Amino acid sequence: MNFTEYVEMMMKPRVMEDGGNTSWYYFGNNDYITSWTNFTEHYNRVPIEYEREPFFSFGIGGSGSGVPFHTHGAVFAEVLHGQKRWFLTHPDHKPIFNPDETSYRWLLNVLPELPYLSKQQIWDCTLSPNEVLWIDAQWWHSTLNLGDTVFISTFL
Repeated sequence: MNFTEYVEMMMKPRVMEDGGNTSWYYFGNNDYITSWTNFTEHYNRVPIEYEREPFFSFGIGGSGSGVPFHTHGAVFAEVLHGQKRWFLTHPDHKPIFNPDETSYRWLLNVLPELPYLSKQQIWDCTLSPNEVLWIDAQWWHSTLNLGDTVFISTFL
């Protein structure tokens, strides 16, 4: 599927009945050598001293799309358009979640039923355009796009 087809077919808002395998959005292993060179050459990265060349990952997703809880290396996450809601927990506090369920379902069905102490371990924030979130290595996090959202992550 090319980018135009993706936007035409997949940018419609997600609904509660969608499964975790149908709320995908465009994100990940972008081919910067042939496809995204112009974009990444003009992207103003977070102004810090990098120990190595970072990996950029551009993404676009419709309302209600996102990813269930997961971990990876350290990253700066920035929203360029729209809003993205984040749920984060310390690496030692694996959240209660089903990896086959959407973040949208988790927010509506699981989060309200969590015990008080489990809720207190979840950090919740929403990024708007030009806001950046630092996520340290191996922190659990889940995302939920609020409206059509365009974003870029800088993996260190």
